[in-house]
Amino acid sequence: MEAFAQDFSAMSGKLLRYQEDLKTELAAKTAEIQRDLDMARDFQQAFLPRDCPQVPTHVDEGRFTLNFHHIYRARHVGEW
Repeated sequence: MEAFAQDFSAMSGKLLRYQEDLKTELAAKTAEIQRDLDMARDFQQAFLPRDCPQVPTHVDEGRFTLNFHHIYRARHVGEW
C-alpha cells in the first residue's frame, strides 16, 4: 500500500508540473499570436486613406455641397 501511495504521489507531482508547463506554453503562444495580430492590424491600417477628398467649400446658388467623413473600425484582422 505504501508503494502505491508513493507512486500516486509521484504521478500527481508529474501531472502538476506538466499542467504548469502547458500553462506557460499556452501563455507564450497567446502572446505570440497577439503580437502577430497587432502587426497585421497595423499593416492593414497603413493602407487606409488618411484624408477625405477635398471639395470646394463655397456654396453657389442652386448647387449642393458634399461633406465626406470616414470611420474605419476593426476589432480583428480582416474585419471591417
